[in-house]
Parts: sequence; C-alpha cells; structure tokens
Amino acid sequence: MRDSFPCHGCSHILSHPAVDLGNSPLANTLPLTIEKAKSALLYPLTLYLCPRCRLIQLPPVVERDIIFAGYPYRSGVSTSWINHCEELAEYLLRITQINEGERVLEVGSNDGSLLECFRIRGVDTLGIDPSREAARDANEKGIKTLIEYFSFERAQNIKRAYGTSKLIIANNVVAHVPDIGGFLRGLEYLLSDDGLICLEFHYLGSLVEHNQFDSIYHEHLSYLSLSALDNILQRSTELEIASVEKISTHGGSLRVLMQKPSSRILAVTDSIKRLLSEEQNRGLLDESSICGLKAVIGQRITKIRGIIDQERSSGRIIAGYGAPAKATTLLNLAQPTNKEIPFIVDENPHKQGRFIPGSAIRITAPSAILERQVDSILLFSWNLREEILGILRSRLRWQGRIIAVGSQVDVREVI
Repeated sequence: MRDSFPCHGCSHILSHPAVDLGNSPLANTLPLTIEKAKSALLYPLTLYLCPRCRLIQLPPVVERDIIFAGYPYRSGVSTSWINHCEELAEYLLRITQINEGERVLEVGSNDGSLLECFRIRGVDTLGIDPSREAARDANEKGIKTLIEYFSFERAQNIKRAYGTSKLIIANNVVAHVPDIGGFLRGLEYLLSDDGLICLEFHYLGSLVEHNQFDSIYHEHLSYLSLSALDNILQRSTELEIASVEKISTHGGSLRVLMQKPSSRILAVTDSIKRLLSEEQNRGLLDESSICGLKAVIGQRITKIRGIIDQERSSGRIIAGYGAPAKATTLLNLAQPTNKEIPFIVDENPHKQGRFIPGSAIRITAPSAILERQVDSILLFSWNLREEILGILRSRLRWQGRIIAVGSQVDVREVI
C-alpha cells in the first residue's frame, strides 16, 4: 500500500487511512478461466478522508488501463437504466431548449445508451469513453464516441476539433477519475456560456445510511458528498451548482446541475444549502461517518454466511443473480465456494462465460436458473430488485426464495 498520495479532489497529501477493509480483487475484471479467477491479484481497499476538501477516497493502487481493459459493463443491458435515460433526456432537453446545431456531450458514455435517447430526438451527440469495447458498441450504433480518458488537457483538443457543447453529461464517472478538479475544469472549458452540466453519482449519504459497503471497490476511487464536490468546484472552477436532487439510481444517488455564473438557464435553488446543512448535521464530513463500516460488514457477512449454510443444509440449490462490481466485493468478504454457489446469472452477454475473481464462481445466462432447478437466489444486483423480480416472475416463471443482500439481508418467497 502506498505511504501517501495526493487527494483526488484537491491534491492535499494524504497519509493517514480512516478505514482498512482488507484486500480485494479488481471488481470488474472477470477472468475467462477458473484458474485465473482463483489466482486473481488482491489489492488493498483502504479509505482515506481528506481533511481539506472532505472527500472520502481510495488510493490509486491499480493503473486505469488495467481496470478498463476488456471492461464488461454495458449500460444498455438494464431496462431500468434505459427508462432512467429516457426520462433524463426528456428532462434535460426541456430545461436547456437545445436548438439544431447544438451538441450534447457525454463523458463516460459507455455503449451510448443515454446519447441514443438524444440522437433519436434529432440532437447532435458526441461521446467519450476509455473502454475500447464499449465505445466500439456505441460507434457501431452510429453514436460517435472518442476512445480516451477525459481530462483538462484532452478537453483542449476536443474543443479545437468539435467546439463547445450546450449540454454536458458526466453520470457515474466522477468517482472514477484520479483528478476531479482537472476533470471539472475540462467540463467547464467545453461548456458554452449558456450551457448546463449534469452530474449523477452514487451518494456517500446513501452508502453510509444503508451500509452499502459492497459499493466500495477499486474502480470507484472517490465516495462523494455534495460538500466535497462543492469544495472541489470552488477550488478548481468558476462553475456554480444550480440545483441538487436525490434520485434512486444505484441505491441512492445525487443529480447535480451546474452552470457558469453568467448563465441563466436555471435559477439557483435552496436545495444546495439544505443538503449542505443536512450533511453537516449528520456528521457526514467526519471520519466517524465511515469508521463504523467494519463492524457493520462483519455483522452482515455473518448473517449472509448463516443463510447460505441454512439453505444448503435444507438441500436447496443456490445461485446468484447479477454480476455487478459489488458482487465481487461481497463475495470476497463472505468467501463462499463455487460448490456452495455454483453459478451466478447475468443478462449482460459480455459477462456470461466469465468468472468472478477470487471466488471463481461462473457467470452464465438467466436460463440456467430453470435448467439447474434453482431453489434460492442471492440477489447481488439489489439496486435492480424490481426489474429482476419481474424477469423471474414473468419471463422465467420461476418460483423460489429470494435472498436480498443489500442494506437489509432478508429472505422472501417469490410467488
């Protein structure tokens, strides 16, 4: 583990860890063979709190090129996410009143699912994403996507080639970048004077309140509060936050809309002051807010282990549903064998045929639930619970026991 590193938000040197969560394999690096899955390298998961900007973060112990090589995540797989994209596109177009010839730029655009919602409405789009495979999928759909990491330096080249954009979206990407200040300066540089920036990110308040420890993994370098984001913005840019809204995606996220002070697209709302005050009163900016995670993790893992043992002793066949990054974190902590959980199903064809690193549990298609006569399902994609229950009931017509492993560990029958 590194002795010290510069804060991802303000470059303050950090050397005193707040919480050590042990070692874990890279969450989204899904090996093609069981041997490679069993021998996956482990890296420390150690949280730090910056005393200057109050950002909670992991040190950059893994090169980004390793994390994003063969990146299997595709945003278009989830119908819940596509519905979210449709609603967001309608909302942002209504606010910005984009005209012909004005562009929507998305940083971290993945397979272009969100930009497709703008393109079908006649809006010019441009995507940027470091995953070669995801960007290829987007380009094949006709959504122009640049394959690169975004930074202030790259923003200068993009502006020379494509000009500015009236709407810039960077959803679920700020937590991934090692220099948040430079990233935000790049967004500001590419924004037209009357433009709007939309950020969405998993909210630290939700992680702490609902003990979503499985959302901590190496790809997510930072765990953002509004206070930390506001501190970084003030140090790095002249952007102002116009509004903030709590939304349900990923188990509880924030949607933050930002603009240049000269812009009058949005009147600045009281939502910012209210949430900043709430975070202060909750102690969300203090080290104590995350120090209790280790105790909670121990209790949750003990309960999950007990349920697995009980299901197996009752003769029930167990499978997992969903192979998101958080499944790797949880399975690394609970350490079930691939005999206890022989397989996990996932809708994403880019994950099927691969293995969870560490636990070496195979990922396959949802049809295996019926083929293998599964009795009980561990729901790893707990943020997509209703979507998955719908698939089990309506498409697979499966009946059995759902074991939720999110903020509450519980067992429910599926009719």
